[in-house]
Amino acid sequence: MKAALLTTALALGCAGCVAAPQGSAPTPVTVNAARAAASEAQLRPSVVQPPHSDDWMDEAETPGTWGYENRGNFTLAIFNTPTRGVAFAIQCWQPSREISLIMAGQSVASPTMQVRTEATSRAIAARLSIGEMSNVTAALRGDDPLLDAMALSKGRFAVETEGLPPLILPSWAEVTRVIEDCR
Repeated sequence: MKAALLTTALALGCAGCVAAPQGSAPTPVTVNAARAAASEAQLRPSVVQPPHSDDWMDEAETPGTWGYENRGNFTLAIFNTPTRGVAFAIQCWQPSREISLIMAGQSVASPTMQVRTEATSRAIAARLSIGEMSNVTAALRGDDPLLDAMALSKGRFAVETEGLPPLILPSWAEVTRVIEDCR
């Protein structure tokens, strides 16, 4: 089960990563994300979406669970939803201390990823990768203060990219662990 989740995350993560100057990332292997989602055991209960509100902090969290994988030179926090499979991943490429925020799906040609936390909000230039596992990837240095805000933001943060449904994600330990891996 974890292997299927990791394989999906690798395909999602590595397809949109910026090449690291030291070493090379593993070759991604593509797996059907829905199959990975169906096989992954639900570790924590899902949250039912209430009606839309004007404040993202009032919105219910996107249903799903975080998983953590350590693959030597890189680690991943993978958010898996019951309906979309892998929806988001945070990847630490340890040799360069770079964090990639990876949102699954196809967006606009020149995407911007908006990350919202309790204390801050920032638009980050991103890159669209189109293929079997299309995704939008934004890169940050491992010591970027936005990462701390994501880990400590009243237990949740939001990620938005034009053309994709917004995600309200819980700040579980897996998020903090990947961030700390790049420090």
